[in-house]
Amino acid sequence: MDSENATADTGWRAALEAIRKAAQVVETNAQAPVKIGVVGEFSAGKTLLLGSLIGYADALPVSELPTTGNMTTLNFKVADELETTRVGPYHIQFLDHDGFRECLAYLLEQAQKRALTAELREDLIEQLKTITPTADEVFSKIEAWARAA
Repeated sequence: MDSENATADTGWRAALEAIRKAAQVVETNAQAPVKIGVVGEFSAGKTLLLGSLIGYADALPVSELPTTGNMTTLNFKVADELETTRVGPYHIQFLDHDGFRECLAYLLEQAQKRALTAELREDLIEQLKTITPTADEVFSKIEAWARAA
């Protein structure tokens, strides 16, 4: 009877250890930054959308002139003493072209991973791999791929 209890105990310990490791992965992923790209034509409402999301509609610069060369990043941090994430104060960062390309490369890399996970058709996965952040008309290529996907 003792060997049966020992075997059952070992099984439970292994199961609990697997759950503990899975919980650690979830906790790590929950604390990782989330990157969301917002792309659109001039005066399409991108700034209004971002301002609405952070709860400060007038926080982001708005111009009558196109500023499509600017890439804006918003960085938020979890406040330990709160149950929800505190939005302000926030940090707004304008990226130069190199920073923009780096961000776009990251987003394309993540899209490739998710395309594999989603089990998209092989031709769509291969097409996505050909899109690079430095490609001419990269956004047209991304949009065409997204429509096909």
